[in-house]
Amino acid sequence: MNNRHALYAGHKTLMMALFGPTGRPAGWRTEAACVDTDPEMFEDQHRIGEAAQVCHGCPVRDLCATDQLDWEKLTSPRRRFPSGYVGGLTATARHAIHCPPMAEAA
Repeated sequence: MNNRHALYAGHKTLMMALFGPTGRPAGWRTEAACVDTDPEMFEDQHRIGEAAQVCHGCPVRDLCATDQLDWEKLTSPRRRFPSGYVGGLTATARHAIHCPPMAEAA
């Protein structure tokens, strides 16, 4: 396998992981409030408030959150550690959805 083939295989794998079997972004992404926003804002802990304001009025926020949670579910539990603000959810909120706290024994 030459390097060019390896790069293509890696790109194809990444597109499948990010966008599913079609290898293309979901159609709803063009309607997202963040489409023309600096993506770094959603990863910067000091800018979570700004990110939350963008997500608050987004018409496709629920679809975004669902896609992100589904993608995180497919990630190996040993590697899964959500980061950033996505779909109106903080990393901590998404982690709690994936790994709910255990109920204490009475």
